[in-house]
Amino acid sequence: MGSQSKYKEKELVSVRMIVPTAAAPPAAATPGLIYCFWTNIPNSDRAELGHTPVADPRNPDAGSVLGATYPKPPRAGKRYLGTPRFTSSFCDKSRIRALKLAGWRISKNSSLPKLQTEALTPNSFVRTVYVTIKAIKYAWNIPLVTLNHIKAAVPNGGGGITIPNIKEATASDYDELCIGANAPKPPRASFVMAHPLSSDPATIQTFFDPDRTLVNPWQPTKSGVYAFA
Repeated sequence: MGSQSKYKEKELVSVRMIVPTAAAPPAAATPGLIYCFWTNIPNSDRAELGHTPVADPRNPDAGSVLGATYPKPPRAGKRYLGTPRFTSSFCDKSRIRALKLAGWRISKNSSLPKLQTEALTPNSFVRTVYVTIKAIKYAWNIPLVTLNHIKAAVPNGGGGITIPNIKEATASDYDELCIGANAPKPPRASFVMAHPLSSDPATIQTFFDPDRTLVNPWQPTKSGVYAFA
């Protein structure tokens, strides 16, 4: 982010951010996630932007997320007069006012994604769901037909998606969801079912809550990603 030299080794750093809610602008929202990313901008700029080195990339603090599509913190950019030097990188929520006074230009936060729920988008063919991992509500949009197959696969008739503990997002989750993160990323599981239109079986796959123990017919297919390096 804002590299001054492509040959300089990058370091994993973090900033805290304010996540805008559906009902409140960024200034009125509450502190959200710890956003982690790799950078090699000068140390003086890192200090001004509020970058904090990640002490242990293999075991980051709970609530930390690496490279999410949403939410993202604002970016700050500054061109130094009389030189070709330009720096641009993410900034900590606590530094925004001081950065503006120092001549940095601050970008807007990333746009709020459209939540796909039965109440908000009843005609949609997808639903927004999530599992909680490392204090993160890891969210994604799942085809409605797949979601229905998952519900039907719940032992004892279901009554909710208890295995693999996927939860359908609601409007109250709007400001807590994390979409497209590189890490942490939950593990994946699958089960095989009879295909309604073919003699060949169909495989249904999804993320699942790593704190839950999978039961038949679920089988693990891919490990989760927890380390940032």
